[in-house]
Amino acid sequence: MKLRTQLAFFATVVHGVLGRGQTNDHILTILLPYLLKGMKSDVADFRAAAYMGLGQLIKNNQLENILLKKILGILFEVCISILVYF
Repeated sequence: MKLRTQLAFFATVVHGVLGRGQTNDHILTILLPYLLKGMKSDVADFRAAAYMGLGQLIKNNQLENILLKKILGILFEVCISILVYF
């Protein structure tokens, strides 16, 4: 199976699971490491899928402050690295 197909499947599953509404801790424990890793990925499709998933997660759930700080910290790292690159 090609990487692009796998990433499309990942995006579909994550979007479907997180788009249903309130997400329980078990689902978050499974998906969150992949979403956070995807935010930093050099693979554009993985990064896009991660940001789509995080958007659904933030839209449909009330997250703890520590988790929001972790997500924002990674987001700022990525933004700074992009700005330094240009």
